[in-house]
Amino acid sequence: SPTVVNDEALLTEENFDALKLEEKATACRGIFCFARKLGVLLIPYVEELSNLMIDHLKFFDGRIREFAADTLPHLLDCVRTERGVSALRLLWVRFWNALKQAIKSEGEIDIKSQLITSVEYCIARLGPEGLTGEELREIGAMLKEELEGYELRRQWGDEPGEFDAVTDEEFGEIINMEIAILARISDVIHTGFKTIGNIFHQVVNPLLPLVFPIIDHRRSYLERQWGLCIINDLIEFSPQEYEDILREKDRDGLIELFYQSLIDECFEVRQVAAYGFGVMAMSRHLGWADIAASGASTLASMIARRETEETDQSLAVENILEAVSEFRGNNESDVNKILSNFIHWMQISGDLGGDSVHSVHRFLEAQKSAAVGDLFSNGPELLSLLVTAMKTNVFDEKPESVQVKSQLVEILRQIRADENTFMGSTANANMEDTVDDMEFVETNEIRVPQEVMVLTNIPPAENRARHEKNKLMKEVESFMGDSQAPHEYETQTMVVGTSHDGKHEKEIQTTVVKIDDASPPDPMPSTSRF
Repeated sequence: SPTVVNDEALLTEENFDALKLEEKATACRGIFCFARKLGVLLIPYVEELSNLMIDHLKFFDGRIREFAADTLPHLLDCVRTERGVSALRLLWVRFWNALKQAIKSEGEIDIKSQLITSVEYCIARLGPEGLTGEELREIGAMLKEELEGYELRRQWGDEPGEFDAVTDEEFGEIINMEIAILARISDVIHTGFKTIGNIFHQVVNPLLPLVFPIIDHRRSYLERQWGLCIINDLIEFSPQEYEDILREKDRDGLIELFYQSLIDECFEVRQVAAYGFGVMAMSRHLGWADIAASGASTLASMIARRETEETDQSLAVENILEAVSEFRGNNESDVNKILSNFIHWMQISGDLGGDSVHSVHRFLEAQKSAAVGDLFSNGPELLSLLVTAMKTNVFDEKPESVQVKSQLVEILRQIRADENTFMGSTANANMEDTVDDMEFVETNEIRVPQEVMVLTNIPPAENRARHEKNKLMKEVESFMGDSQAPHEYETQTMVVGTSHDGKHEKEIQTTVVKIDDASPPDPMPSTSRF
């Protein structure tokens, strides 16, 4: 079976051949898989394997160095749950000393990227208790050195004749490897903020003078993409600290760059900029929220562009919709003009998946009258959107998705329960497919029959209120089953929008039944009160 042999023994073999190197690579790949899959079962061997992988960070073959770097975070996983922070620290001190030396001396850019990724994964496993202030400063110094090295290599590449002997394909590979360094640095910053919190700003502060030039409009779109990712993390995870820093660094110019990035010809840049506006909109610091709201019109124009429907740009569209869905509670009079068209923009398809539905739900949760529009003008699009979501089953099985699905079903039931609202939403010719979908789901009983079938089985208006009340109670009883234990339940009214009768604005409300049970059922059908 393949074994990991000592480096010196391998190099002094009289008949060294590629076969032994392949055996070594196969064995290292096996160790990586064992560490990833076995977890605590590998604890008796962690010490020996750690020594072996640290040594192999200096091996002459790049594949071996990659496997060694990839294995280190998983060795931390092996001891994390059983041995605690102290055991993590014992391993990490050795890993970090080896990794920072390996990164500094690594001559192959693609291997250097893997080494930086190993540091990122180790940070994610160590958490705030596993890293000292000195180690954070050293990580910041390492990232700063790599950014400086990237900039130096970029300047060398600009020298005349530097790449004359390089084919276009080889040049493309070189560029991709260099950009991967920026991507890995951005990943470390994102993981650091997400794992450790605001304290990670001490790692990032020394990097800012090197980050700002990367997002200059004269740089390549890939450079700007990753530079904007770093700025987004500053705003998302440490907005108060960096608001002053960004203001000193010509904040107006930076925000203008975000605006220009929203209309960049490359969708990679557009989607990062759109994500940034969403982060600003979510910020509790008024300055960022105001800036985000001021970009709503540009976001609206992006969504209206026909080319944003292309599949390869779906991530840009998703981030734009996410950003718009976060515009709530700020600049009501201006933003509502944009929000009133939000439902019209939404696209649900196999390409975009269920994230769009989550955006709709968050938007509706904001309880803005703009969601349904004046005189329920958005009713047709809203109804079509939600029925399509149910029929195509865009929801996964995650708890948050199940919750969103059940609450959107309640909104569907509420719309169908009111005769005037429903007929007004389906009266135009464009809604024929939606009505057919509802009937199709009912008659064929596919995918989500229970949720949508109830929409097409409503009695005449004069009997509806009594019928809904009786059905509500019957379904409550059905949830009780045959158990003799008493069940407590209560109703909760949720406002899902507003309607107009030409003279007065009325709240559209839906009733959800809560049952005192460890595993509560889906929300009950609603009664509508105007």
